[in-house]
Amino acid sequence: MGETDGRIQILSRPVRSTADVQSALSDAGFEWLSHYGSVDPLHDTYGIKVCGIHDEEDALSIRSLLVSMFPTWTGGGVYHKDYGREPGFVSSVYRDKPRQREEWETA
Repeated sequence: MGETDGRIQILSRPVRSTADVQSALSDAGFEWLSHYGSVDPLHDTYGIKVCGIHDEEDALSIRSLLVSMFPTWTGGGVYHKDYGREPGFVSSVYRDKPRQREEWETA
């Protein structure tokens, strides 16, 4: 699962999995920069996301591919991002529930 240094657990599997996902995307006919912009690890939830997907149908197909690759990871989904470096659809899958975000009130 991960390595430990006695204080924290280092989850390295998602980082190694990005290459596996890129290979599976290519095998399924999805090419980098033509169909999607990047494959990134989700460190906080132990998962993978594919960003900058141009077409909604492709995003849904990529989400299905991710679920088939990681069948025990139940979180994730598809959403549209219309800002930033890689606008477009994002497909993700993750193992752990996202932590609630802390909100601080400023005086």
